[in-house]
Amino acid sequence: MALSSELKVYKDTYQMALFIMECVDNFPKAYKHNLGNRLIDKVLSCLDYITRANQDIEKRALLLGDFQVEFEALKTLLNLAKDKKLINIKRAGRFGAFSSNIGRQIVGWKKSALREL
Repeated sequence: MALSSELKVYKDTYQMALFIMECVDNFPKAYKHNLGNRLIDKVLSCLDYITRANQDIEKRALLLGDFQVEFEALKTLLNLAKDKKLINIKRAGRFGAFSSNIGRQIVGWKKSALREL
């Protein structure tokens, strides 16, 4: 079993976390601590789910399902930030690329995990 940090989906989610943190640094004070902290918490939670899914083969499909729920919540918060113009269109496009790439990897991994049961 590979280390979680060596998985492509982990690396992509980690890069997304760095990008979110960079964006939150530029949020106005009114949004930095509430919306910004929630964004950071969600993306860090996603990293935790990847790590746990990589380590627990028996619960992998369940953990990846939990990841998907958390990731959807993260995308909702990102859309809210975009609609409030806290994130510009260029950055929002980068989030879209991250989201589709990560989403495809998780769906594939989850399907594989379900076949192994």
